[in-house]
Amino acid sequence: MINFQKILSYLTVLSYLIVLSSLFAFAPKLKSDTTSNYKYRLGIVLNSNYNLHKTKLPIIWDLPDCGTFQDGTSFGQSYGLVFQYPIYTHLITMDTRILYSSFSADFTTEKNDFRVFNPQINSYQNILLKYNFHSDIAYFSLQPALLVQPLAKIPVKVRLGMDFSNPLSLPQYQVTEEIASPLNYVFPDETQKHTIWNGEMNSLGTSMSAIAGILYSHKLNKRIEIAGEAYYQHPLNSRTSDNDWKTTQFGVNATITYAFNDLFAKKKEKVIPPPPPPDTTIVPVVIAKVEEPKIAKLSVVSSPLEILETTITEAYPILPYIFFDKESSVLKYDYSKNSQTNFDETKLSHNSIEIYHNVLNIIGSRLSKNKNFIIRVIGYTDGEEIENDEERLKLAGARANTIANYLIKNWKIDKKQIKVIARDEPMLKTSSEYDEGSEENRRVEIESDNIEIFQPVVLTKFKEFEILSKSLEMKFSSKDLDSITIQNESLNQINVSKKNQFKSDKSKEIINIDSNLIKSINKRISNGQDIEFSVDFLAYEKSQNTIITIPINKQKNTHELQRLNLIVFDFDKFKINQNNEKILKNFVANSIQENSEIRIIGSTDILGTPEYNMQLSQQRAEATKKYLQSLNMDAKFTQVEGIGDTKLKYDNSTPEGRFYSRTVLIEVKTPINK
Repeated sequence: MINFQKILSYLTVLSYLIVLSSLFAFAPKLKSDTTSNYKYRLGIVLNSNYNLHKTKLPIIWDLPDCGTFQDGTSFGQSYGLVFQYPIYTHLITMDTRILYSSFSADFTTEKNDFRVFNPQINSYQNILLKYNFHSDIAYFSLQPALLVQPLAKIPVKVRLGMDFSNPLSLPQYQVTEEIASPLNYVFPDETQKHTIWNGEMNSLGTSMSAIAGILYSHKLNKRIEIAGEAYYQHPLNSRTSDNDWKTTQFGVNATITYAFNDLFAKKKEKVIPPPPPPDTTIVPVVIAKVEEPKIAKLSVVSSPLEILETTITEAYPILPYIFFDKESSVLKYDYSKNSQTNFDETKLSHNSIEIYHNVLNIIGSRLSKNKNFIIRVIGYTDGEEIENDEERLKLAGARANTIANYLIKNWKIDKKQIKVIARDEPMLKTSSEYDEGSEENRRVEIESDNIEIFQPVVLTKFKEFEILSKSLEMKFSSKDLDSITIQNESLNQINVSKKNQFKSDKSKEIINIDSNLIKSINKRISNGQDIEFSVDFLAYEKSQNTIITIPINKQKNTHELQRLNLIVFDFDKFKINQNNEKILKNFVANSIQENSEIRIIGSTDILGTPEYNMQLSQQRAEATKKYLQSLNMDAKFTQVEGIGDTKLKYDNSTPEGRFYSRTVLIEVKTPINK
């Protein structure tokens, strides 16, 4: 694999040698006055830097109380283009640089608060754990700056500017845990060093820094100039949005620039007159009286926003499958990114995929509360990812052990509650006719005779809001202005204006409520926040602003809804299995009343033809109806329909998204008794 950082380091050192040798080689041949009449300079810049990282990155990203990494240092390199343009004679020059930069971040820390029992001394003993964070980061930098040269004949300049850096892509990071002492202990996976976290640094964003540098330049001829610079770069914000990580940088630059005028202009000789003598006339400074800005008042009246509030109880069934990458037994970041501290499944977000990504915490929490529950953790392969049968079984076992170790380590589950099994392929596997089938078969399944472990996550009596208004009417008026020029309008900080709008006094404006506004309004109402309308208008040749709160008329639905999705339909299956039967019995007992109305909607994933998927989804819906009728003969069904893969609710590019699409939605609508 090509090491671009090493190549960049060699190029940087080589550039410095070229600059130094050029100084010695050409300096005797050049005149002291090498001024030219060229306006622009374009060149390349090569850089080496030393970074001081001041960080409070947590060992466990979402748990800062578990300890943080210590400050660290690193070396970095960059290269790119520089463009220079004189603003005021020799004194001030604009200097703009576009750079590709990279460095490696390595932070370490140690913890000595973990105790284990030592049978040799019949006592508990502290062990010293060493944690290491590593990430290779490449980013794009924009550096606008000014070059100030106080003396015309001395080519020493000061560079003052800013650096705006943004990662080219989300870098990968890795956190390892190592037993530093005593060395006679190992982790449950029989190693003394292992990876505990890895993934993408999603919170890495734009970082800003102030730059101050001093450089010396030397002209080789009328066009070519070389320069060396030493600089200091001070951070203004954190590199990450959720943790403190600031980087102070010391560095050296080497630049080679080429001077030119307009590249497209025809060459012609031009006689340049000598500069006029400096004006020594002293001009008196007149201090003008600053007038207070005029402020205009704009009155805005909005029609009320009509919304419908419905009380919802929703059951989110669990998919006890954990999927792995090809030939890998490393737990994906999505399954481990959530904290176990104060975990409460009733406080999870109302989102099936986010609840699924907490499946290990849900099962771990339930196992920790009932020591009699026993689970079977069964690892599988896709049957093809490794040619050797024995090696595939080892991989399946490693995947199962990954899940078992997660539950044991994070939820302190007794090993006696977990039985680890390795098999080649799942019994109910997805057809390998599809590429997605292999991806779905590389998994770990969790089974148990105690089916209470797999009961749905039930979120009760929460509110859903439907926006009934299709538009809002705004009325504008002002006693200060004869007419009103609207520059911009926004609702919940979403732009809703049209360009160059002009309003007469007491004018009206219709704001159409589209899908983006519906999502924003729904979110703010659910969080108990106001709906705000902001308008920028022109008054006394200046832009001014008015913000109002939209009034809300809230209607309460006369019906209450209970929803359940049955998602444990394996590939190409519609039979109601034992787990689903138990879930349906509880659901019928708790939700279906004498005056309830029931809708059943069956669906599939995208695998298979549209015609076959429509038939399969109808079979799932009919099978569910038949079983509900066996439990309650008087149940009233208003809709039993299969929709195939025509209305996908989940991303079918992932295994979990496809499994959650193999579902039957049961919605029970019951009048509210008053």
